Amino acid sequence: MKKRELFIMILMMASLTVLLTAVRTSRVADAWLNRDWHGEYAGLKLVPSTLHADFKAEGVTERYLILQDEAEEVSLTLAENLERTILYMKKEVTRMTITGETADIPFASYTAVLFALEDLNRLPDVEAMIRYVSEGGAVLLAERPLDNEAFRVMYRKLGIYEKDVPRQTAGMTLKTDLLIGGTGISILDKFTNNSLPVRLESDCTVHAVSLDGNPMVWSRNSGSGRYVVVNGQFLMEKEQRGIIPGILHALADGPTLYPVLNVSMVHIDDFPAPVPEGNNEWIYPVYRLNTADFFRQVWWPDMLAIASENGYKYTSFVIESYRNDVSGDFSPALFPGSLGSLSVYGRELLRSGGELGIHGFNHQPLLLEGVDEEVLDYSMWPSRDNMIQSLKGADDFVKSIYNRYEVHSYVPPSNVLGQSGREILPQALGGLRVIASEYTGYDYSYLQEFERGKDGVLEMPRFTSDYTDSNENWWYVLNAVSLHGAFIHFVHPDDVLDPDRNYGKTWEQLRETFDSMLGRVRDQFPWLVPVTMSEGAVELERYLDADPQLACSDSLVRGAISGFRDHVWFILRTSRTPVNPVGCTISFLHGESWLVRADKADFEIVLEETP
Repeated sequence: MKKRELFIMILMMASLTVLLTAVRTSRVADAWLNRDWHGEYAGLKLVPSTLHADFKAEGVTERYLILQDEAEEVSLTLAENLERTILYMKKEVTRMTITGETADIPFASYTAVLFALEDLNRLPDVEAMIRYVSEGGAVLLAERPLDNEAFRVMYRKLGIYEKDVPRQTAGMTLKTDLLIGGTGISILDKFTNNSLPVRLESDCTVHAVSLDGNPMVWSRNSGSGRYVVVNGQFLMEKEQRGIIPGILHALADGPTLYPVLNVSMVHIDDFPAPVPEGNNEWIYPVYRLNTADFFRQVWWPDMLAIASENGYKYTSFVIESYRNDVSGDFSPALFPGSLGSLSVYGRELLRSGGELGIHGFNHQPLLLEGVDEEVLDYSMWPSRDNMIQSLKGADDFVKSIYNRYEVHSYVPPSNVLGQSGREILPQALGGLRVIASEYTGYDYSYLQEFERGKDGVLEMPRFTSDYTDSNENWWYVLNAVSLHGAFIHFVHPDDVLDPDRNYGKTWEQLRETFDSMLGRVRDQFPWLVPVTMSEGAVELERYLDADPQLACSDSLVRGAISGFRDHVWFILRTSRTPVNPVGCTISFLHGESWLVRADKADFEIVLEETP
């Protein structure tokens, strides 16, 4: 047989193999259509609350006042962070700027007053604040105060009997559950603050200390009210928002209740995607396998096993090509090798209960030439139409194998997305329900809050990434769970290949730490519900639609939810024991924290003295 004829025969056999695999996979995929969770949720009838209007009219829920100093940059950032967190907790909050002309502050109109400023001399009357607390009010000093005249008038009220000049403090260790299940957890010396060295009276409750033992957060009763002091600037950081509900609970004279998502998710970006050819310096010496065979024979079976053992369902985000072309032909027919990868890996992902989303036709972020600023070394798209056609090409790529599969989720390449790209996404991906990028990140990242865009597409950020079970990652996990009731994590297959992202560790080591982290989340937060991206997006819709009015006293918690359909999740923090739930169920989480599932628009829980 001539070489040319042999080559043609081999090529035909390879093409036939890809085709047969695609046909088999499409039949498998037909049995696992991407369920329209959004449509099912939207089809549920709204259930009216009989108490919501009364609760709102009576003003029985918490009201917070945030005082800020426009002359201080940290103050404005801190005030914004406090406000955003309280709004996530679905509480009423007002921001007020202190100026030289500020008249009396209406302390008595609020459940608590939060000072997002360091200069207490800006207050028109510091004695009015002291009276407010002594008569039953609550004050949070959310930033280390300056040691000035106003502070010297009140510092003994805060429980300080000895103080020194401010200095840099490193790290922080929790002494109480400011973060749910966080007692004893530390964040290390990269976490720095400018703090007052202080000695406190024995009747202060210290909630956190620096690594050298200096009090960083403490509370103290004064008269009929309470102070909480934050001896640093860390509450201005978005990553630390999860501490704020714990601080507000320490500030409250009774229980606190706020809605959460209650989801647990793991995403795999850049998967399925073209696999690098040849051998890798981190892989071949250990496994004697080329890169493609390593991912097929080692990495992916290990990833499936880790998910199964820990109860997770992956959502993976497809890349069709790593070609940098931003104006060419985006047809899936050009990439038969990628089709084979999508066919094999996608089938096994769906069989495991996972979900396919889109990362892009290629790995070029949707940045429009002449409109968006150039980011790193990425190519800029010449027109909106090119961006649209590339995404349609990626969607066709998925449908070329899974012909009835509707893609509902999108992750921007490198978590970068321009405003122009964001605007065209619903047009390009007709089934799009949710975009997932990052909660915190670089200046050029597409940073998100949990919200619904004007076009109806949900914004659902991820908190943590990589395969390591690091102390820093765990700190941010605790923050995310404590505020949002959510663990949302992502990895990339090629993290394993890159020394900057594998931290010099082998896959054996990374597999162990990844398994350890997921197991740690499972064991410490078994109440979090493992979901795919589309399922999690519906829990976000439930949360966003819910408008709860919550009345909390020492002995009773009552809730009235407008926008209720079938259930809403809450975290309840109380030193008492919740019993006799009506319209809801309760389960213990940790310490003074409980999970509440409201199954009726109106619900209540009795609180008994803990023996």
